[in-house]
Amino acid sequence: MKDPCSKSQLEPNKCGVSTSFGRVAFPTVPVESPRLRAKRAFSREVGMPPAEYIQQERIAVTKKWLLETPLSIREMATRMAFSSKYHFMRSFKQSTGKTPGRWRSTAIPPIV
Repeated sequence: MKDPCSKSQLEPNKCGVSTSFGRVAFPTVPVESPRLRAKRAFSREVGMPPAEYIQQERIAVTKKWLLETPLSIREMATRMAFSSKYHFMRSFKQSTGKTPGRWRSTAIPPIV
């Protein structure tokens, strides 16, 4: 059986080489995209991925609105860019353990 990694038998995408530049073989090195690098740096600094952080902040804002405004659930979902009020309600319940309506009715407003 031939060794695909011998110098005379270099094959693309095997043995970590690419032969797309004629007869010259260049090692293929996995390159981390700037986006992935930023995501990893964010996660290291904040302790969670960016999407999770954003979701947490969206829920925090809606908790404040539930206490301080008469906005409807649908209006909050729209303002916070959830795809629907049902998506917002599921996300809110997953985060808090209560639906937005239940949370609003049982939460104690802050003393100002």
